[in-house]
Amino acid sequence: MRDLRKYWQDLHALAASLPADVWLASRDGALVEAPPRIAAKMILAKSHRLATEDEIRARQEAEADRRRQAAAELRRRRGVAVIPLAGEPQSRRLNDKPAR
Repeated sequence: MRDLRKYWQDLHALAASLPADVWLASRDGALVEAPPRIAAKMILAKSHRLATEDEIRARQEAEADRRRQAAAELRRRRGVAVIPLAGEPQSRRLNDKPAR
C-alpha cells in the first residue's frame, strides 16, 4: 500500500506548481480543463498528462469553429442573411468592431 502521507505531500507540491488553468490530455487523447488540485490528482493517478501547446491550440480552434457554426446556424434559422461587402476581408466577424 502507498504511503498516504507521501501521496498527499506529492499532491500538494504538484498542485502548487501548476498554473490556475490546467489542460490535461487523457490516454485516449481527449482534452479537459481542470483546476490545479484536481489536475494533480489525475496526473498522479496516471490517467491524464499535461496537454501540449499544440493540443491546446487545436482544441481552442475547434471550439471557435464550433461556436461560429452554431452562430451561423442560429442566424439561418432566424432568417438572417450575412452578405459580405465589397472590399471587406473574408475573416471579419459580425461581432467585430468597425475599423477606425
